[in-house]
Amino acid sequence: MNLININSPILKTINLESLNSFLSLKGWTRSSDVYLDKNTIYSSPKNPLGESIEILVPNSSTFIDYYNRLADVINTLSFYYDQDTSDVIRSISSCFTDIFQTRIIDTGLFENSLPIDEVYREIGGIRSLFLYGASSEVTPSRHFDNPLSRSQKFIENCRFGHTFKGSFGFTVELPIIKAREERDLFEIPFERKVNERIARGLNLISQAVKSDNADILVDAYNTAFNSKMCDALLNISNQASKSVELSFNWAKEVDLSEDIRNFKSIILTEAHYDVISYASSKLKEVPPEDKLVMGKIINLHCNNNPVDESITKSIIIKYIDDNSSKLDVKATLNSHDYKLACKAHIEGVDITINGKLERTGGQWTLTDIKSVKVKS
Repeated sequence: MNLININSPILKTINLESLNSFLSLKGWTRSSDVYLDKNTIYSSPKNPLGESIEILVPNSSTFIDYYNRLADVINTLSFYYDQDTSDVIRSISSCFTDIFQTRIIDTGLFENSLPIDEVYREIGGIRSLFLYGASSEVTPSRHFDNPLSRSQKFIENCRFGHTFKGSFGFTVELPIIKAREERDLFEIPFERKVNERIARGLNLISQAVKSDNADILVDAYNTAFNSKMCDALLNISNQASKSVELSFNWAKEVDLSEDIRNFKSIILTEAHYDVISYASSKLKEVPPEDKLVMGKIINLHCNNNPVDESITKSIIIKYIDDNSSKLDVKATLNSHDYKLACKAHIEGVDITINGKLERTGGQWTLTDIKSVKVKS
């Protein structure tokens, strides 16, 4: 059994919150009789002879000898559980926490480093993947113009862990259960649902490539990817020159859904990116739907005399849809309705238009307009 030394990079993957949660989960108890300024005393569960051992866990990672103390703890736990130190550390890291990793396999001329602009894009892509994954978990949808408010709160709980060696990688930690938290054992935590949605989408991408049927991913938007999640994946890597491996380490305290239990990781290649690009485009398509669109006018446009029916006159309305997303909707009006729109804009009141709402590319438009009303 190998001992870990204080210079081992894997020690830096441990945080004290996870270590304390691990010990509590395993039945170790904090000493309430002795107070130490720099350490907490933990006692192991008693063996059949009534014996136990004690370890000293540092109270802060800022101590100058923090890694010496941490190495002692890990080596002691390794002997106690008769496990390799790396297995002990993996168990600690995954305690109450799901871990998502991205690894860029080829970093080019400079080993284990990336240009700053590319790192910025990578992080933005990872953030969007979770942000819009959380939006779909709140309200499944093919496309979001903007993330939902609950997903903004969710993203605050996601943490970047240490980057890891072996090409170049990012780690995202999702704490799914707080230590000693009271919870419904039959209810999957929201954080786990979001991470499973991402894993499910990646698994479906693999299936789509194998079966040469990209619609597998498109048709599963209710439980997998929306268009913005597809776009996020496309931003995570420079597709032309780099492959990315995405993998998961799941908190063992919550059971995985059956359909992703055997899914561990995926290396995205050109074939996978083709599926993702196709799905992104298809999921952005919104067929015309009869809608009453109501909101404030934020733009009026007419290049010439608005009385002239041959001149194009258009407005843009700030509309809040059924998912509470704010949409900028363009409508082309006749002279009479354009006058009503000007009146609504001057008075700062809502306008209501009955027509067919659709999205073409990135623009929402109202067509086949049946009526225009201004709130009096």
